[in-house]
Amino acid sequence: MTSRFLQRFLFVAAVGVTLNMPLAYAGSKALPPPDPAAAHCARYLVDEMHEVLKEGRYENFRGLEDYRGLLGDWFLKHLYGLGRFARWIDMGAGHGRAQREYLADKSNLAKNVVLGKAKTLAVAYEQPVFRDKAALYDSTLPTPKRHQKLIGRFVEDIPDAELGKADLITDVYGALSYTDRLDEVLNKYLRILNDGGAIYFYTESLRTKIWRKDGTVLYLYEWLQTLQGLRVETDLRGYRITKTSPDAQVPQLKLIGGYASKPPARIFKEQ
Repeated sequence: MTSRFLQRFLFVAAVGVTLNMPLAYAGSKALPPPDPAAAHCARYLVDEMHEVLKEGRYENFRGLEDYRGLLGDWFLKHLYGLGRFARWIDMGAGHGRAQREYLADKSNLAKNVVLGKAKTLAVAYEQPVFRDKAALYDSTLPTPKRHQKLIGRFVEDIPDAELGKADLITDVYGALSYTDRLDEVLNKYLRILNDGGAIYFYTESLRTKIWRKDGTVLYLYEWLQTLQGLRVETDLRGYRITKTSPDAQVPQLKLIGGYASKPPARIFKEQ
């Protein structure tokens, strides 16, 4: 039986795209059609990606200051501009530490009284395991009524109605970094985002490539900038997506290659 390594090697050779191929070359000519073996290898890749998630051992204890460092100061400004009628959903929230720190922050009492704090929802694939300093620190953070959790499912498998609407969505090494159904995750975020809201995310953009219908290949951030109905910006750390059209959506994608790691490297193809 052909090993997974050999299958993946044959797949990459058939598709003609490697994860370290220079972008200038990738966009300079149409790529050859993939071999039928590609679909077989993609299935193995999805299985391996899911195994990585089940193993855990990735960072799930990021606090609000970590989010500021990864997403940028504009994220905190947006967050603290929200009021009691707004809602923040954190996708891939781990312990939910960032949201609980936000709710526990009493540094600006007057603003807290006037605006109030947004409701929060932490979405995580698995219940984080408490260990070492995480257990001690987490035990000191209150879990207020304005904080809820959804644990145990992939984001793309949770119905929109169960997630509810959001004025702010964050994804720090969350679903956007690990999913094999990137288009479904992005479209879900866009559907539940209220008008005037924003999506802030952090991922290793160079680890995700999109093979477009015209044969060119773009990194995730560059590809998002080409889509109609979206404004995609970066402060050289995190990324921000806002909708310029209420009907904005991303095209259907199919995972065709990559390798499993934390986070995985992925190649998607527009359908």
